[in-house]
Amino acid sequence: MFFENGKFKAYHSDWFYLSKKESLEKEWQLSLKAIRNDLKVGREGKKFACAFPARYEFIKKYHPEFKNVECREFKDWAKELAVKDIYLVYASSYVSNPASMFGHSFLRLSRGGLGRSSALNDYSVGFMALTNNDDNSFTYAVKGITGGYVGNYEVKPFYMNVGLYQNAEDRDLWQYKLDLSKEQVEFFVKALWELSQNTGFSYYFFDENCSSQLLKTLQIVNEDFNFFDGRSYLFAHPIETIKWAKNSIRKEEDLFYPAINKVLRKRLREMSEDERGRYVLLKSDVTTINEENSVKVLDALIDFYKFESYKSNSNLDTEKQKRMNEILKRRAALRVSSNTFSYDINKEEDPILFHDPNSLSLGVAQIDNRTYGLLEYKLGYQGLTDGPRGHDGFSYIDYLGIKSKFNDKSFKLTEINLVEINSLAPFLLEAQTYSWNFKMDFMRRDFLLDENYLNLGGALGVSVFRGDSIFFSFFGAEGLIGKDTSRLDPFVKLGLRLRVNNLILLLENKNIYYQENILPSLRFSSSYEFENSNVLKLEIENKRGFKDQLEYKAALQIRF
Repeated sequence: MFFENGKFKAYHSDWFYLSKKESLEKEWQLSLKAIRNDLKVGREGKKFACAFPARYEFIKKYHPEFKNVECREFKDWAKELAVKDIYLVYASSYVSNPASMFGHSFLRLSRGGLGRSSALNDYSVGFMALTNNDDNSFTYAVKGITGGYVGNYEVKPFYMNVGLYQNAEDRDLWQYKLDLSKEQVEFFVKALWELSQNTGFSYYFFDENCSSQLLKTLQIVNEDFNFFDGRSYLFAHPIETIKWAKNSIRKEEDLFYPAINKVLRKRLREMSEDERGRYVLLKSDVTTINEENSVKVLDALIDFYKFESYKSNSNLDTEKQKRMNEILKRRAALRVSSNTFSYDINKEEDPILFHDPNSLSLGVAQIDNRTYGLLEYKLGYQGLTDGPRGHDGFSYIDYLGIKSKFNDKSFKLTEINLVEINSLAPFLLEAQTYSWNFKMDFMRRDFLLDENYLNLGGALGVSVFRGDSIFFSFFGAEGLIGKDTSRLDPFVKLGLRLRVNNLILLLENKNIYYQENILPSLRFSSSYEFENSNVLKLEIENKRGFKDQLEYKAALQIRF
């Protein structure tokens, strides 16, 4: 188990491997010896069959003389889990936490019940990094990139993950039922016992992470799950691994739990203007709560305070806790069932449809009446003009992109995009959530400063969603750090993003305030995504610095 490229991968090798990582042949021989001599093995010193039930079952196929062994502790544990089916669960991206920026995946161990209430009684398993709360952001990043943390298999009630991801972190949960037989499910439970009780693995944020490690575990169960065959990847994004598992998913209706604020916004849209007004009032003043008879208003208030409670780890301040208790008491007193509430799944947002993250763009540009070729390579992930399929429409992350331009006389590297994040949160007067932006790149802008410099920018603003269209406005500042200059300039940015099927139109206006002058720029971008996820992009940009510059660009972006 977990032997790759001639190496044993488990972290606590003394407990997990009898051969101390010597060889597979040695491991096999020592396993047979432990069984025949009734040796105590594993972290807790158990009989081989009780410490490693999956391995014991595998060995019995070649040694049928070995008998079944009674393992009370494992039997009770498996009985408590009572697994009938296994679901692969994807929690959408959460840009407020660097470790969850690209989503997260785990497994739901279903007891076979139907409906959300039954699912909440199930267990789940995830591969989680054991981090140190005392580590600062830099240490956290370095350890995460270099494998400085150990990841363990963590089994806990599914409702705890729902509370964390759906309610506290406001993330969608997509669930996919895996195509496993009864025998394969039982074997997975045995393998999970071995892994959760005896070992851990080095955790790498980029590749050997929560998602890839779970897929490797599932491959033990079903040899037809060839998730990694023929794949060459630098990053194993959770959303990518969902696509890798596509052929192992039963063709049934996907299960979807919308983020709590999506539910709240839908409740608010279904209210009358008067009901929304009462909701806003009662959020901060429950003096008149016993006069409220609207189930819609009370259910929305409960969702709001549920989010606040989870976000604070159930440590609401005294006043908020008092208001929440009064709302719950009034809701219970009505003795009326909630109105039938459902959240329609937008199949276009199904993560399994997400495009490949890497891209190569080749195009042509007209810049101040000069023609250039354009070449851009980008590792990921999802920009404002990228195709919408498989994406929730809120979190936009671009990173590690290289842009260049060339003609018959020169080739110039013009920009290295380190990271750009746009978190666009729908803003409602009744549910005020704010959007933010962060960007860091290394550039050379001939129209502004004829030198290389580092550009850092951040902004706070609001976004208004209308169907597939988004209007956003930001107020922020960007700093330029170069050889002979260092400055910080405030800016205002307005944008409108329209979507018509696979066509994206983006209009952005940015005004930088520099030395009592306003330096405006206007950019119009459009992109069309083909069925194979390749994209045709057109862009017109008028930049104004110490001189005007007009750019026309057209490029074909190939995804891979």
